[in-house]
Amino acid sequence: PAFIAVIVASFSPTYYFVDYIGAIVVSVFIFKVSFDIIRPGFLEIIGKGVSEKEKEQILNVALKSEGVKDVHKLRTRTMGGNYFIDLHVLVDGSLSVKKGHDIAAAVKHRILSNIPSAVDVIVHIEPFEEPYISED
Repeated sequence: PAFIAVIVASFSPTYYFVDYIGAIVVSVFIFKVSFDIIRPGFLEIIGKGVSEKEKEQILNVALKSEGVKDVHKLRTRTMGGNYFIDLHVLVDGSLSVKKGHDIAAAVKHRILSNIPSAVDVIVHIEPFEEPYISED
C-alpha cells in the first residue's frame, strides 16, 4: 500500500492525499499484527479460562466417576497452555469422609488422565441434598 501510494502521488502533486491513505492502511496492518502477537499473552495474564466446549468435556469426565451425583462451580484458568481446574462434586451426604475423599481423588485422577492439558485439579466435596423448600 505504501509503495502504490508513493507511485500514485509521484505522477501528480494533486494526488498527495493518496500517500496519507497508504500510511493509514499500513498502520492498520501493523496494529492488526501487533494485536495478534500480544493477544495470547494478554489473555493468559488476565487468567482466561478454557472454552465452553472444553468445560463441557471436563464436566462429562467428572460426572462419569463413580459416586458423583452432580458437578457444579467449575472454574478454569490457563497458564502456558496448561489447565488449572477447580470444581465442586456433589456426593451422597451419608458417605464417610474417607469415601468422599476417595471419590474426590478418583475424579481428580480421571480428569488428569482424560484432559491432556490439565495439570492441576482441585475437587471440593459437597453433600448432595434435595433443594430446600420453605414452609412459607
